[in-house]
Amino acid sequence: MPARSHGMKQVGDSLSARMGVGFLAEETLKGEGKRLLNDPYASQMIDSDALSFVRLVKKMMPGMEPMFILRTRYIDDLIKEGVKAGAEQVIFWGSKYETRPLRLDILKGGVRIFEVDHPQDSLWKRERVKRILNSLPEAVAYVPFDFAQDDLKESLKGAGYRESADSLFILEGISFSMKADEVDRLLRLLPELSAPSSGIVFTYVHASLVTGIDYFMEAKLPFLGSKAVPEPMTFGLDPQEIVSYLELRGYGEVHNRSTSEIQKKYIGDDTIMVNEYIVRARIRRKGKDQ
Repeated sequence: MPARSHGMKQVGDSLSARMGVGFLAEETLKGEGKRLLNDPYASQMIDSDALSFVRLVKKMMPGMEPMFILRTRYIDDLIKEGVKAGAEQVIFWGSKYETRPLRLDILKGGVRIFEVDHPQDSLWKRERVKRILNSLPEAVAYVPFDFAQDDLKESLKGAGYRESADSLFILEGISFSMKADEVDRLLRLLPELSAPSSGIVFTYVHASLVTGIDYFMEAKLPFLGSKAVPEPMTFGLDPQEIVSYLELRGYGEVHNRSTSEIQKKYIGDDTIMVNEYIVRARIRRKGKDQ
């Protein structure tokens, strides 16, 4: 966003992450001029059963696909802006199915990439990428990390991360299945690891959606498989409070956009059926000084 929670305590297969990369594979099939993005690696990250599941979800929950595609395209553009503005390191959190280091040209020009994930998912990712490319990208460090017991600072530094470098953290599609104290801990931790000029991209759902229900499991959708992990919605925020929420945790220059606003930007209307929020912000000061 991937039994693992997005807090990286357990291991399993995140339905939302698997579904998201399936949507990217389907979007890519539309061809030039009809798609919002091109991801030639997405279909190689999942199997045929997962694609069948994605096509079923598109029929039963038609608002899910445009939300994922718009979110991905918008974050693609935020990453490009961040690198052009001087980001030297990009850190992806919960990155089992992440393909941007493979498909975004701007991440292949000297930027250092860190993919942080649970040790078993990190190993799976290394093996999958090696199978696709026949080697591992030199600029990408796969950082095994267990949120319950590992020290993030030490894990990143051991992979070559530099605290003094301008960094961009991507926390996409993970907060909804984390606990509030896990999100709080993570967001307070990042400023402690980063130069004040660093940035963050963070996605969340509206607090009103936090019901404790896993909508995929509740619908008893086929193709879930025995490895599927329940992902009840356990965390959300009120968009009216996001600025103060992040300011209290060491961030400033907070920009909050809904996927309906993003749809209007890229497509020209705002009729999206499923809404999510994408925030970009600057790390304002070291967390320990707060």
